[in-house]
Amino acid sequence: MVEGDSTYPIIISATSQEGLYANAESLGRYLQKTTPKPNLGDLAFTLSKRRKLHRQIFVTSTSDINSLAENLRIEVQTSFEVPQTPKRVVLAFGGQTKKMVDMEKSLYESHPRIKNYIDECDKIVIKRGFLSLLPLIFQSEPLNEVVTLQCGTFAMQYACAKCWIDAGLHVEAIIGHSFGELTAMVVSGVLSLQDGLKLIASRAWLMATKWGPERGTMLVVHGSRNTVRNVVAKVNASSAEPEIEIACYNAPSSQVVVGGSLAIDRTGSLLNSDPAFSGTRFPLKFDKRHSRRSRSGFSITNLL
Repeated sequence: MVEGDSTYPIIISATSQEGLYANAESLGRYLQKTTPKPNLGDLAFTLSKRRKLHRQIFVTSTSDINSLAENLRIEVQTSFEVPQTPKRVVLAFGGQTKKMVDMEKSLYESHPRIKNYIDECDKIVIKRGFLSLLPLIFQSEPLNEVVTLQCGTFAMQYACAKCWIDAGLHVEAIIGHSFGELTAMVVSGVLSLQDGLKLIASRAWLMATKWGPERGTMLVVHGSRNTVRNVVAKVNASSAEPEIEIACYNAPSSQVVVGGSLAIDRTGSLLNSDPAFSGTRFPLKFDKRHSRRSRSGFSITNLL
């Protein structure tokens, strides 16, 4: 591999800030004087794996060893101190908030470990008889293929989490919201990767094929529970049967309303026009395949 093709992390540490500056200056002089220059990958490995890490740490990344040698003395001033008692870390996986995965292709191409995890997920999806996640997860346009959208969203969440853990991140707990609960179950080991993707892909396939023409729409309303309950009651008052309902209480001031497309459109109009709800914002709307609308009697267990 030609130097400059890859970027490597450079880690320098010491027990004090003065010692850190001295180590950085010593390394800079060594790199400037040594001919031929050492391999950048070997240098990065030695600094990160073969040296004991102390509390004062400087971290940077580079693809040019000459640039590193010249700028090390200045850049080392951005060092930080590792706390004696590390903060506890909780991994939190969010729900589906858009109709595309929109993963940066450069992230996939430049980080082999992330690529390996994405490819592993892709192979499982293909083995189940569904479309490849690649290159669809890179596009910024909405995805009409529900299986690809949900499996791709999972793959990106899973790959990022596994890379953090592989890098040594100690995780105290893992939680998920809505769709993110499925990712949390796999990352925590409650479900295997095979079983998790089987569940997600099969569930998405049912959404796409068994729900009928009305698949429902979801509206995120930023308002108190009582305010949103009043909105729901007012919309449903004009119909013999309830048309919308609160599907998820995100937070004290954020609720998710779900219903048919026309009913959700009326809800949006009401929020815009009724002075009683003028302080309520609703920034997000997208399809919500809520299961109560399925009347096929088809069970996901048929696919697992």
